[in-house]
Amino acid sequence: MLLISQSYMSCPCIISLSLSLLQINAITVVSRILEILIGAEINFILF
Repeated sequence: MLLISQSYMSCPCIISLSLSLLQINAITVVSRILEILIGAEINFILF
């Protein structure tokens, strides 16, 4: 963790790129969780 933070401090461009990647990953994870929940609800309704 310390090595990662030092490398981020050395280059602020990496910080913005990593933040954008984290946002994209968070959006995909949330969308997948919603799909799983919606799919489970639909399965419960159908069956």
